[in-house]
Amino acid sequence: GLEKISLSHYNWPEVNIDLIQEKLELNMDTAGLIIQAALSGREKAKRGLRWPLSEVVVVSSQDSVWEAVDRLKDILKNQINTKEITVVKHLEGTKISLKPNHAKLGPVFGKDTKTVIEKLAAEDSEAVVQELFGR
Repeated sequence: GLEKISLSHYNWPEVNIDLIQEKLELNMDTAGLIIQAALSGREKAKRGLRWPLSEVVVVSSQDSVWEAVDRLKDILKNQINTKEITVVKHLEGTKISLKPNHAKLGPVFGKDTKTVIEKLAAEDSEAVVQELFGR
C-alpha cells in the first residue's frame, strides 16, 4: 500500500532542530566510552557479557561523567550487564603508579632520557598525574 516501490525512494524527513538535545548527545558519548571501558575490563578479566556483574565502579572527577551515569544509568547497566553502577572520585585502596615508555621518551629527550626517567621515579606518582591531568 505504499505510494512508491521502495522506502529508499522516499525523501528523508525534515530535521526539527528543536528536538535536538546536545546535552543528551554528550551524555551518550560519555556513556559509550564507559561501556567500551567496562567491556574491555570484562574481557581482560575473562568475564563474558553473559554473566552479570554485581557492580561497576567508574572513577572520575569530571561532572560530565557523573551526569551521564546519573542520566543514563539504566542504559549503562543494561549494556554492561551489571546490577549496579556507581561513580566515585577516587577508588579507595588503589594508588597511581607511573611506568615511563622509553620508546616515546627517547626521541623527545635524547641523551637526557635517563635523567628524565630518574626524576619521574623520584617524584610522587599522584603529584605527577595531578600536575599533568589535573586529577
